[in-house]
Amino acid sequence: MEQIEKTLLNSIYDNIIRDMRIVLALFYVFAVGIGMLFAYFRYSQFGINIFEYADLFDFLITPFSDYRIILFAAVSLVLAYGFIAFDSMWKRKFPRSYTIANFGLPKTPFFKFIRSATYIFIIIFYLFLSAMTYGTVTRDRVLKQPSVELRFNDASSSWRKLEGQTINDYRLSIFD
Repeated sequence: MEQIEKTLLNSIYDNIIRDMRIVLALFYVFAVGIGMLFAYFRYSQFGINIFEYADLFDFLITPFSDYRIILFAAVSLVLAYGFIAFDSMWKRKFPRSYTIANFGLPKTPFFKFIRSATYIFIIIFYLFLSAMTYGTVTRDRVLKQPSVELRFNDASSSWRKLEGQTINDYRLSIFD
């Protein structure tokens, strides 16, 4: 009996680990997509098309370039799951009010398609709206900070706004 319990526990543990790998991989792909979207809207505020200058490996680390992107991806997944779970629970526990709120559409044969399409549209709209807001907020923050002086080897200098910084890399905006 003890052997059966041990085998069962090992089987459950293996399934959880295998599923966790899939969940983490899907979350990473989702975070990379959100990172690309956010980076595009961040730099498009300054007239820069990042797809002309970046390669695939730049986008693979995009979610880690700003903690807000990872946080946004996690919160977005939780909100989307909560929204869908609430909708399913409402339909299951209160079918009459659910049908009234949805104008009687749950009784039609094509309601599942409409509901799925609506979920997808809302999530995509939410992501684009959030990315545009992120780009605008980032631009405003860059414009409010003081300029920095660049000194070149030929003794000339220029004042620019610091757009971003990583450990060994400074990104300067192209405006004064």
